[in-house]
Amino acid sequence: MPTQNLVIKAAKLLQTEAKTDFGAQIKLTKNIPIGGGLGGGSSDAATTLIALNEIWGIGFSKQKLMQLGLKLGADVPVFVNGCNAWAQGIGEILTPIKLPQDYFLVVSIKKNISTKQIFSSKKLTMTPKIERISSFAEIVNPHNDCLKIAIELEKDILNSLNHLKYCKNYLYQPRMTGSGSCVFLQFKNKKDALVALDGLPKKWTGFVAAGYK
Repeated sequence: MPTQNLVIKAAKLLQTEAKTDFGAQIKLTKNIPIGGGLGGGSSDAATTLIALNEIWGIGFSKQKLMQLGLKLGADVPVFVNGCNAWAQGIGEILTPIKLPQDYFLVVSIKKNISTKQIFSSKKLTMTPKIERISSFAEIVNPHNDCLKIAIELEKDILNSLNHLKYCKNYLYQPRMTGSGSCVFLQFKNKKDALVALDGLPKKWTGFVAAGYK
């Protein structure tokens, strides 16, 4: 496994912080599309911190692991925390929120988007900060600041969004995941999500995921 992989970085970080020489043999099987904006690497890192903390008997608290996770990536703490949350700051201030257990069709256009390239773009402009969690709950179709730049890098993102608009019985408009390149569509019923999955063009792949309460 490459040394720059977040799993290796997480293991070495925990070793350093705990001042331990314990080791581990780790096998990583990637099922989440790489470069899709789904937080796959961050969730892998969080799982590594949690698992090795237990296996090595270190005994760090969840809060301590979240602090370590922030050194690996802004969205690692939310995965360590393990519940839906409203994130503020640079990802370290988390407030639990309740979300409906809907179903999501996630579509991969089989192309990677560089998060670094998105956030270093001079064209990136941020929407005004939302101050209250209740304000977030009132937004039916949240704006993604990264979308315009991502589409400039990969035109197929726009094509996939337009395709999803023709699906039936979805709840809100199709959206892009994080900094891309995956897109998703939300459904109340799993059956409708599976029908939409079956209708995807063969050049893309997808899966249906249940929302986590």
